[in-house]
Amino acid sequence: IAFVNKLDRDGASLERTVKMMQEKLEANTLLTQIPIIEGDTFDEARAVTGVIDLVSMEKLIWNQSKTTKDYKRVPIENLEDETVVRGREDLAEQLALLDDDFAEVYMESENSIDIDSSAIRESLRRVTVNRLGVPVLCGSALKNTGVQPLMDAFIDYLPSPSERDERNRVDQTKQKMSTRELKALAFKVQNDKNRGGLVFLRVYSGSLSTKNVVYNVSQQ
Repeated sequence: IAFVNKLDRDGASLERTVKMMQEKLEANTLLTQIPIIEGDTFDEARAVTGVIDLVSMEKLIWNQSKTTKDYKRVPIENLEDETVVRGREDLAEQLALLDDDFAEVYMESENSIDIDSSAIRESLRRVTVNRLGVPVLCGSALKNTGVQPLMDAFIDYLPSPSERDERNRVDQTKQKMSTRELKALAFKVQNDKNRGGLVFLRVYSGSLSTKNVVYNVSQQ
């Protein structure tokens, strides 16, 4: 799953980011949302106030306070809007190419707008689980815009532990992760005025204690 963040910044472009994913990562991107952008003028700052959900065919509108996570779902006023119709059609067409079960639904429907959202959601899950495509969501996490649908997408599209491939299952009889050799990723460095340099780690195995010396594989 991909989340295109910070679309409220000047010069941000969802289309450009998706194109880069296709060209540099060779990903089959499946755009499931279109951002609703207001402002972006000399007198008014750019803001992402919501998204158009191309799966449920609804508008999701957020309260623009930094301290709230409240949002509401409202119907799309004009289902004949060219951007909405094109977005839904592109999503359905891509799914039909990647998912044989959905291809039958797509061929039997008169137009993509009439396809039930549950059929699209189920197809997105199959495509994601089989690693055939990448659902793309968007928003601006600073004001929580788009965050809740992203959390829902984890549940809707990603596999549960029981659905994982047998060869990727963890053997419960193996040695505990905490007793293995340390393997960790430093994903953020922050300077704190009281504590100095802070390094944030994601630990994959082993453990780390005070005064331990570790080897940085990214350095010569």
